[in-house]
Amino acid sequence: MLIVQITGSLGNQMYGYALYRTLLARGRDVYMDLSFYDNQDSPVVTARKYEIADVFNITERTMKISRLRKLFISAANRLKISNLVKIYRDKQSHFQPEILELHNGILQGYWQSFKYSAEIENILRKEFTFKKSLTGKSAEIIDKIRNTNSVSISFRRGDYLKIGGALSVLPEEYYSKAISYIQERVPNAKFFCTSDDIDWCKDNYSKKGLDIEFIDWSLGENQYFDMQVISECKYNILANSTFCLWGAWLNQNPNKIVLRPEWFPNRKDFWPDDWILIS
Repeated sequence: MLIVQITGSLGNQMYGYALYRTLLARGRDVYMDLSFYDNQDSPVVTARKYEIADVFNITERTMKISRLRKLFISAANRLKISNLVKIYRDKQSHFQPEILELHNGILQGYWQSFKYSAEIENILRKEFTFKKSLTGKSAEIIDKIRNTNSVSISFRRGDYLKIGGALSVLPEEYYSKAISYIQERVPNAKFFCTSDDIDWCKDNYSKKGLDIEFIDWSLGENQYFDMQVISECKYNILANSTFCLWGAWLNQNPNKIVLRPEWFPNRKDFWPDDWILIS
């Protein structure tokens, strides 16, 4: 049996699910462990909830491993006294193809590379379709996105204002360069702004002379709609967020341009090769 431990918010849940789904497609006896969502207490990071099954039409087999059992398995692995259940950890620096050959064990980490699921891309695109039917303002904005030279521009702030390091707010220079890059290549570009701090975006970008609309009704229970906006836009300017990465991956415009920041540069398999670095 294989167990993929799911952690984090929606973007990271999608990475974990993608690995799980690849293993399932390969005929493995595999489950997703959701025990991460039982107890969360951090003064910095917002509490996460398991939401991927509420957002997408996915195929899931789930379980929860008790904390005591986790501690026992971890200790046994450190002491090398048990071969019954082995823990495999995501090295993050690169794609580990050997993980896809496993038949038994617990898989811990984020598995943040689209290479883990490259062989089932068509399956994922069918399953990562949004469940909720759109009405009112949301339906209107998607229609507008589909009928313009739409560009998503995303800002991750929120807890990034407290964490720092790799999880810091991107500099203004990045966005200035990215906007210029798009304007030089996309005529009549219309920008659609998504953010966890949309009021800040309005204050700072409503007077820059851009044709821009702010998605300001999607927080809380419907925050996933921001990902749907990103996925529907023809071009994407990304924040340093896995939420944004998956939105751009779901973008099926054959001529799409995806601009991304320099984030986790040591992870050589983190970004798709055709996405453009704005340094």
